[in-house]
Amino acid sequence: MNLFSINDLIATAPALVLVTGAILILLLQIVLPKFRLQAAYGVAIAVTAAAILLLVTGIPTSWQAAGATVQILPPIGTPVPLTEAFNRHVLFSGFVSEFSLLILIALLLLLLNSRRLLAELDLNLVEAYLMMLFSAAGLLYFIAAQDLITLFVALELSSLPLFVLAGWDRHSKSSNEAGIKYFLLSVLATTFLLLGIAFLYGASEGRTNLNELFYSLSRQPQSVRFAPFLFGILGWIFIYAAIAFKTALVPFHGWVADVYEGSITFVTSFMASLIKIAAVAVFFKLVMNTPENHRAIVQPVLMVFAVGSMFYGNLTALVQTNLKRMFAFSSIAHAGYMATLFIFPVGSALLAEIQKEASAALFFYVAGYAATTILVFTVIAFLETGDGEKRRITLEDLKGLGKRNPLAAFLLSLGALSFAGIPPLVGFFGKLYILRVLLGSGQYILALFVAINSLLAVYYYARIVFHCYWDYETEGEKLTGSALRSPAAWISGMALAVTVIGLGLVSSPVLRYALDAMVRFR
Repeated sequence: MNLFSINDLIATAPALVLVTGAILILLLQIVLPKFRLQAAYGVAIAVTAAAILLLVTGIPTSWQAAGATVQILPPIGTPVPLTEAFNRHVLFSGFVSEFSLLILIALLLLLLNSRRLLAELDLNLVEAYLMMLFSAAGLLYFIAAQDLITLFVALELSSLPLFVLAGWDRHSKSSNEAGIKYFLLSVLATTFLLLGIAFLYGASEGRTNLNELFYSLSRQPQSVRFAPFLFGILGWIFIYAAIAFKTALVPFHGWVADVYEGSITFVTSFMASLIKIAAVAVFFKLVMNTPENHRAIVQPVLMVFAVGSMFYGNLTALVQTNLKRMFAFSSIAHAGYMATLFIFPVGSALLAEIQKEASAALFFYVAGYAATTILVFTVIAFLETGDGEKRRITLEDLKGLGKRNPLAAFLLSLGALSFAGIPPLVGFFGKLYILRVLLGSGQYILALFVAINSLLAVYYYARIVFHCYWDYETEGEKLTGSALRSPAAWISGMALAVTVIGLGLVSSPVLRYALDAMVRFR
């Protein structure tokens, strides 16, 4: 029996292209030692663009399934049956394809900024590019995983390079601390995941495939077989806790502020965008594969994650003066907003329709969040090294920035206003669609919490705009240097700014497109 076929490789082609690029970078260090940095950067950009192209256009190779011809890797947005690979360990759907595309686009935008940012810190090493490619490939498998064992392996593939990247600046104590803290707490999250897998394996009599788990556990009456039912509940709770760590949800948020601040800002941007995209997508898919008799019991855990993250993130961000820590706590709050979409009314006849609308709203929100996050952290990264030395940016440093550095002030304010949910920017419509889903499903209390926290957040985001444009009386130290100091960074920065504004202006067509893609989850 063959372990895999050519169809499996075709179905996973975008991730395999990234892995191939990472291996090629390793080989180029031997073949082109004098040009290894330029070659590594070029290969990383090329393979990421190739992976995006493969995902968008598909591969014109088909197979026969149930008497019909099915394209193995169809163009994105094509309404086709679900595609399984590697003996049903990996499953591709519109949901998986859309979130995979977000990860690849975010990776490309980050890579465009990487060379200049790493060079200014004297940290531009070949290994940074292959680490990013390996981690992104792991995230693609993470989203597509349809088996808990595959989910675990993909999570480790995406996490191991991040342990290194978090402590990339080996001469910085805060960077070393960030790497160690992220590693130790990730090990704890991995332990939770393995415990959850073990409990579900026992409860379902030896199953790890999500489809099989769903149908096996949903047929178990609580009154007849209480022990397997209890094991199933514990299994889901442990797995939710593990993914909540990656999503940065309360109470598994302890690493976020210190790791975000201690890591170099380029790596912080990678964590806050790519990791968040993959984590919320996987979390949503796991909730969809939780049987309703289990979900009814574990749903209060999701409520704690969502409500606790919103209030803790926003209230803590209110008192921050360091920009990276402020946006770190802000990311916890945004994770809470997204987590409200994981909570559904039990026993609703419209559950399938609610889940479809929730998945589309989640896609729109995380797309806008990722674009805004990369934009904000890119500006902060360039401001930190504008005078040739790495420094921490505080609100005091922003005083009069609009007069001294208009482009940086505009981009930073644009990101802050989008996060605050000011129309017509993408952040406003992201929160609007979340509220629409919550109100439509009868989750009025959650909708009220989202509205209250959105108002709370306006204060600390408005402080950024105020310091940039109106606080001139006692200007802080000058932040010199352009906000975007290379042609590639200009391309990335302008694309992100246009996205933050443009996604808001065309939000309705984008949401309809997402609704059409999010038809099936399992």
